[in-house]
Amino acid sequence: MTANVKDINHMVALLFLKKNYGDVMSKENTNNNPKEEQQNTVLMMMLIQQHQQIGLMGLGEMEHPATGKKEKDLKTVKYAIDTLHMLEVYTKGNLPDELAEYLGKTLTDLRIKYVDAGKES
Repeated sequence: MTANVKDINHMVALLFLKKNYGDVMSKENTNNNPKEEQQNTVLMMMLIQQHQQIGLMGLGEMEHPATGKKEKDLKTVKYAIDTLHMLEVYTKGNLPDELAEYLGKTLTDLRIKYVDAGKES
């Protein structure tokens, strides 16, 4: 399962970029620097994915890269959720719609899994 989550995240990022920036040079761009906007989008997606993976590791759904073990640590999940929430609050209105939706969905999914994991404890 570990490789599948990572592969899926990578594919989501690539599909998002292709859909939204596949022919970015032919579109009018308010930033006037489409390559910088693409890079910023990729970096934001990677930041979201990093915290999603931190949360999934804390839920015991992914192996920790340093130990190779799946261990539950709900404090780590809360950290990931709090960080993603902060990103959502501070970037509200400044992200492309699809990226804002991706952030919101990722945050919602982690919150649901966090609550479910708390019930199991």
